[in-house]
Amino acid sequence: NSNVYVFRDRRLPREMKRQPTPLDYLKNIPAEVRIKNFNLNNASATSEEFPKEGAQTGYIKIERIYIHLNSVINQPKSSDPKFITAQVKGSIMNAGTIKATINLSLINGEQNIKGYIENLDLPAMNPSAENLGKFKVESGVLNRLDFDFVATNEKATGKIVGVYHDLVVDKLKLKDEKLKEAKLPSFALHHIIIPKNKDASLNIKHRTGKIDYARDPTRLVTFYLLKSLLDGIRDSFALGFVLPK
Repeated sequence: NSNVYVFRDRRLPREMKRQPTPLDYLKNIPAEVRIKNFNLNNASATSEEFPKEGAQTGYIKIERIYIHLNSVINQPKSSDPKFITAQVKGSIMNAGTIKATINLSLINGEQNIKGYIENLDLPAMNPSAENLGKFKVESGVLNRLDFDFVATNEKATGKIVGVYHDLVVDKLKLKDEKLKEAKLPSFALHHIIIPKNKDASLNIKHRTGKIDYARDPTRLVTFYLLKSLLDGIRDSFALGFVLPK
C-alpha cells in the first residue's frame, strides 16, 4: 500500500547533474546487502507535471503495482547469480495492464527488458496527452503492445510490436490560456498521419517499431527506460503523445 507522488515544473530549469544507474545505486549502499526475495504489493505511483506553456498540469498514474525481486545483491561473489530479476505488473490509469520482466546484470549494469501493455483504453491517457502533449484522444484501444529491448549505460536498442483499433486523435492549440482543437492539424491526423486501425491482420513489419535511443546521463533511469519505449512506439504507431515527453 505504498504511494509515490512526483511533481515536476517544466517552467523551471532542470538540474544538470549526472544521475546514477541502477547498478550505481546498489554499489553506493555503504553496507553489504543480500536479499533472497523482495516483494512490493498494491503500490501506486503518480507523476504530475506543469507544462512550459499552459495553465493546467498533466499526470499519469500507475496503480495496483506488484514487484517481485530476487537475488538483490550489491557486492556479488563469484558463486552468486549474475542478474537481479524483477517481475513487474500494474494498471495504467486504471485503463490497461502492463507486465514486464527486467534482468539487471550485476557485472556491467545492462538491463534486459521484456513485457507488454494490454487492453489500454487510450482516452484514459488524456490527463497527460492534453496538457503536456497538446493532443486529445477521442477514441481508441491499444489491444496489445509487446516490447523487448536492452538498455546499456549508453544506449537502448530493441523493438516493439503492437495492435490497436478505432484510434481518433485531435491536435490542440493554446488560445487565451485554454486548449482548443486545431482544425486543420486534426484533419491531417484523422485522414493522413495516423491510421485508425492497425490490427493483427496487418503485416507484422507495419506494426513493428525500432528502439534506438541514446541515454542522457543527466536524466533518471526511469526517464531513460520510458523514453526508450516511447521511441519504439513513435516509430511504429505515432502514439507517443499519450505519455509525458
